[in-house]
Amino acid sequence: MLELSNYIRNLAVFLIFASFVTIITPGKKYEKYLNLVLGIILIFIITAPLAGVINALAGSSGDIFADISLAYDRAAMAAQIDRADQEGREAILALYREGLTDQTRRLIDSHGEFSLVAANFQIDTENNFGEILSMHLILAPTQANTPFLRIEPIRIPPTIDNRGEPATQASDNVESPHIMSLKNLLAGFYNLALDNIILETID
Repeated sequence: MLELSNYIRNLAVFLIFASFVTIITPGKKYEKYLNLVLGIILIFIITAPLAGVINALAGSSGDIFADISLAYDRAAMAAQIDRADQEGREAILALYREGLTDQTRRLIDSHGEFSLVAANFQIDTENNFGEILSMHLILAPTQANTPFLRIEPIRIPPTIDNRGEPATQASDNVESPHIMSLKNLLAGFYNLALDNIILETID
């Protein structure tokens, strides 16, 4: 409101001054030059508030561009953090898998009947990060404990199934006592169900 009153006062003072100058101007030959100068001054007085508005708009547009630039920088930084976080998680998982493989190899070596050839661990990366869900191990019998004569477990089909009817086929899920012993060791150590431990042996 103060700026508006100052603007009106300046305009009124100029009009009074312009009228006074035209009155005291001798002759008509200087009148067109005088009107030109007074007109230019009047234009400056009238457009002064518009210049302020334009400067304000330019400043606000600069602020808008600055905000957009800052938002872009924040988004780029967030993407870099996510990428670094993902790479960090993958590096942690890789080290964790290596540690699990070494630990499992020591457990199998302590069991004394097999050696670890390859290991594959399914690890939870969402809910409980790092929790072992299952393992698939490929084993080879140790040379010291490999018998000259290998005896496979005998699969004898039951004569009567659990419903009291004659059984027709034998179970294929029979595992050797050595494998079951190792499975129980791993299940107790890693707190896994036996069904989540898959052991394969190669000759």
